[in-house]
Amino acid sequence: MSKPVRAPRGTPRSSKKPLLLAAAAAVLLLVAVLAPQLLPERTQPSQEESAAETTPEVIAEFEGEGDERTPTFQVEEGWQVHWSSDGGSFEMDVIGDPGLGTLVTDGGQVSGVASPVPAGQFALDIRAEGPWTARVLQVD
Repeated sequence: MSKPVRAPRGTPRSSKKPLLLAAAAAVLLLVAVLAPQLLPERTQPSQEESAAETTPEVIAEFEGEGDERTPTFQVEEGWQVHWSSDGGSFEMDVIGDPGLGTLVTDGGQVSGVASPVPAGQFALDIRAEGPWTARVLQVD
């Protein structure tokens, strides 16, 4: 007759590792299934919404040569004037309510951007030697 085989001393007879691995796998599976339902849904803006947020609205475009006062335009806070001059001197004032005074005094072939803050109805008073352009953009 044969004798029963005994495990060497110090070796546990049953291992709890398979049970722990199965429990951990069950928890991970449960989290993977429930997480999308528990987290808030993220939505992507449409292409039209993204374009509207990043593309400034052109409020007015002016061009001339020499001194000129532009027609009035209406803007909200967050507007800009993009300007360029190809002449000897260029000065641009913003008049309206409130009057913002002189934004640019420069000379030569120059260009730039001014970002006045307040909303309102304004006109540009331009004194220039030579041709110039000005674009008013609503950026915010």
